[in-house]
Amino acid sequence: MTRFEINGTIYESNEKGNYFYKSTGSFDKKGNAVMMRISRSVFEKAFDEYTQTAKDNADADAWQAEADKELEGRKEAQAKKDAETEKAFKKETTKKASKPRKSRDVAFELEYKDNDEMKKVTLTNKQVQFITEMPNDDFYERGLDSCLWIDVYCDTLAGTFNQMAVGAMVSTLREKNLIYIGQDKVNGKKAKFFGFTELGKEVAKGLGLK
Repeated sequence: MTRFEINGTIYESNEKGNYFYKSTGSFDKKGNAVMMRISRSVFEKAFDEYTQTAKDNADADAWQAEADKELEGRKEAQAKKDAETEKAFKKETTKKASKPRKSRDVAFELEYKDNDEMKKVTLTNKQVQFITEMPNDDFYERGLDSCLWIDVYCDTLAGTFNQMAVGAMVSTLREKNLIYIGQDKVNGKKAKFFGFTELGKEVAKGLGLK
């Protein structure tokens, strides 16, 4: 037996799944909903709408948590790789000639002052590409003050980044204090958006964004 409710209407099937019903909006003397028989196609259409709505209203934080998890996995893998590289480097110092270590993937860097202390933010090629593609999004409407919906930006970057890569990139840039993340409801569904912080705007200007 399947039973669910959508838009105030109750739908159910019998145990064998060969008869289908929906509530009429009336109730009997015991307070039970009065049901009427409907076709399988009407029932299945309502069930599809019900499952899609449930999916759309799932907590948006679950998606972000998965993206953060992937980012953490990447950090752990990089830390392990760095430790192995450092170990190999120390062995090389005992030789007369050692090969120089390869430089990291740094495509952009900016020095800035934070509480009278000079700091530096660096970006990889992928991070630079993620930022410089932002003006191609339909919601990049107010220049550096624009707010982009993350799910929409996933579509904008579909040819370059998959959804999880976008999530990991958003998490990374947030950790670098280049973007902030917010959440709102659109047509009753939870959706996340992001925008530049003041530091992020300076980085974006350095990359040619306006």
